Amino acid sequence: MLRLGWFLFLAMVMGCSSKGSQPYVCEDYPSASTSSYILPFEKGESFTVSQSNCSSTSHFGNSKYAYDFSMPMGTKVIAARAGEVLNVKQSDYDNNPGLEGNYINILHEDGTVASYRHLSRKSVMVQVGDLVGQGDQIALSGNSGKSTGPHLHFVVWKKRGLPESIPITFSNVNESHEGMLKEKQTYSAK
Repeated sequence: MLRLGWFLFLAMVMGCSSKGSQPYVCEDYPSASTSSYILPFEKGESFTVSQSNCSSTSHFGNSKYAYDFSMPMGTKVIAARAGEVLNVKQSDYDNNPGLEGNYINILHEDGTVASYRHLSRKSVMVQVGDLVGQGDQIALSGNSGKSTGPHLHFVVWKKRGLPESIPITFSNVNESHEGMLKEKQTYSAK
């Protein structure tokens, strides 16, 4: 209990506050119609947001703008935005929570970095230094690292200074939405 209290205190110190049914406030989302990002899965696919922004589970503090998309292991993961591959890890086994987990980090032209996490072992299709286009397949989803089940953890970070996630929207969501994607809602890529 003391540990949970400490995490909540840190989250509040880092700029989160309580409001409505969401325990933390997330705001300043760009318009989806002009967004530079697309959903990190293929056109025609639909997945449920198992954890949205400003969640008390793990998306708070510097990670408050992260998304978790529930998807079966082996689902194609695509680049949500063009960029250069900065880091890759793909050696951890799925279903082994003691490990860090597999990931890809991609640097965008504006200096932000997208992180794709919990990827399947040896499924990464890019290498450090590769240039990827928006929509290119980069890996397969998995359940590696500290994961509560098969899903893709996706977040965009500021590159400079302390790591801090930023609010993003997706330009190719079939379902009408403004601002963040809602938890427990299913969204499809057009």
